[in-house]
Amino acid sequence: SWRNPRRIWSILMRKGWKKDKMLSLSMTRWRNSACQMVHAALDLKWFEKIGFVSLLGVYENLCAKKAN
Repeated sequence: SWRNPRRIWSILMRKGWKKDKMLSLSMTRWRNSACQMVHAALDLKWFEKIGFVSLLGVYENLCAKKAN
């Protein structure tokens, strides 16, 4: 789970972040949710990979269907 600090660290390391930058990463869930490093690690590709649906995509599909 992304809530696990080890998981966030491993994702950031794979994406090329340096350990000295990640030392400032606080390991509380609420603080991590607003952290730029976490946003970089958990990008849209990651959410698509694990099966999350884009709400913007759903909205655009609904608008396109209403227009037709």
